[in-house]
Amino acid sequence: MMIKQSLTFALLLMFIGHHDVRTASVNIESSVGVLGNYPHYMKCSYSLAPGETLLNLDMYQIVNGVQTALGTLYDSGNPVWDGNTPSDIRRRSLLIRFDPTTLQLFYNDTVCSDEKNYTCSVAFRSAEGTRTRSSSTQVTIEASPGAPTMTAVPGYNITENTTVTFTCTGNVGKPPGQFQWYMYRGSTRENQTDQAATQSNTLATPSCTYTGRSSINITMTRMEQGIVMRCRVYHPTQGSNTNTDDCTNPNTGFCRNGERMLVFYPVSISLSPQTPAITVDQGSDYSLTCNAEGYPQPVLRWYKNSDPNYTLGTNSTLKLQNLTLSDSGVYVCIGSNNINGAQLNDSKQVEITIVRTTTSLSTTPTGTTFKKQHSSSSINKRNRCYRHHQGRL
Repeated sequence: MMIKQSLTFALLLMFIGHHDVRTASVNIESSVGVLGNYPHYMKCSYSLAPGETLLNLDMYQIVNGVQTALGTLYDSGNPVWDGNTPSDIRRRSLLIRFDPTTLQLFYNDTVCSDEKNYTCSVAFRSAEGTRTRSSSTQVTIEASPGAPTMTAVPGYNITENTTVTFTCTGNVGKPPGQFQWYMYRGSTRENQTDQAATQSNTLATPSCTYTGRSSINITMTRMEQGIVMRCRVYHPTQGSNTNTDDCTNPNTGFCRNGERMLVFYPVSISLSPQTPAITVDQGSDYSLTCNAEGYPQPVLRWYKNSDPNYTLGTNSTLKLQNLTLSDSGVYVCIGSNNINGAQLNDSKQVEITIVRTTTSLSTTPTGTTFKKQHSSSSINKRNRCYRHHQGRL
């Protein structure tokens, strides 16, 4: 008897289990909502086993563990709102019979409060009586980031070897996006993200987005003259594109450019030719070049024998023409610039010696060419011969 009862009970369990597999089921599907004027939806769908009939399909929103009915789909006809449905949901959404077995809640836009648990419940009648099945899901709301702001401390006009802290702050969306940092040297872009400090994020209220903050320290040398720093928020809602050049206008959207860096550094000059002394033939032309670096742009002055009362020129190149013996001397280039009210100078000099050269005479009236060479020794020799000849006379 015990064996027979056990077998009967086992067969009954198998029958119930088999029957339960073929009974009604319900499924809930939702899209990811993006905060703002972007649509998203929830779908409740059901299926029935042979012999079962639908009573109603209900959709609920769960708030603090309490179910709030949103809408109901019956066996025939259009879905209806529940009397307890919040007015905000009714205002910005539609309740649709998507197909004969699917109830859809279609939001025209998305707000933070849409991020909740939702439940679909189907009530049906079977041979065992009235029964229900339900399924739940968590709706996720994402938010695009906004345009960040950038600061630079101590500023964009600084002296060489000063460390500048660039900080980007702004709406980084939901879930929080990440700041990326780039340095632009003209058209050349350098990714500096790995050099930035760890980003901090705080949940903004009453919005469900996050406010992010990221900083990067750059020591400014003259090599950083004219650079531009850019920060950009990268966020999943923007897809997989990580190319910063998608910010066609870098001061809108998700990018922000800093100002062009101006690095002040002292004047430094070099002289060409780079030699302390040179010899130039009398009557020749000669040029000296003074190359200056520094910011602000250095002012150049040329002097002879360091005489500040007589300036030979203010261009980088000093042209000396038809030199005479009196042009011999020390030529000095002085460069000056002013940083924070202090005048800074640098100078280089070269000694030029003008030497006598041979003199050429050419082209007689008849077209015959001849040359006479005179030197101090030949002139003296001729004079001696002339005096000797005069004495004999």
